Amino acid sequence: MFKFAQALCALAVAAGGLQAQTVSISSTARTFGMVGIVAGQTARLNVLNYGVVTPTPTSVTAGCAVTLKIVDSNGKTLASKTVTVVAGTSTYLDYSPAFATAVPQRLQIRGEVDTPAAVPATATGQVIPVMACSLLPTFEIYDNVGQKTELVMQ
Repeated sequence: MFKFAQALCALAVAAGGLQAQTVSISSTARTFGMVGIVAGQTARLNVLNYGVVTPTPTSVTAGCAVTLKIVDSNGKTLASKTVTVVAGTSTYLDYSPAFATAVPQRLQIRGEVDTPAAVPATATGQVIPVMACSLLPTFEIYDNVGQKTELVMQ
């Protein structure tokens, strides 16, 4: 009987702990590894929202709020933009370094895509389905003259 009471108490404490937990809205970040870029190259951070929303008479244009950033090795933001990417579309952010000297220089950079972890309600109170926020980011370096892609990271 004592072991049963112990197990019941442990279960009650665990259940109480679960009830006390709250879900917070935070953001998630997808970070790419560091890459080098030199004069004459452009870094492009792409994001495709491949989410699908089944149209209904009351549906809104579903999209995801996304912040695209290109940062250096010290975490300093070199370029950024925040946009809403509608399901079935894509967007990008470009960065071309401007070096102040004629001496060849190489800059270490990385791309970062920040998105909300929870999908907020729209202005009308309608919640955008999570399936509308299925993002596929890529990070590329291309040559400015020939427009040839030299590196792609997924």
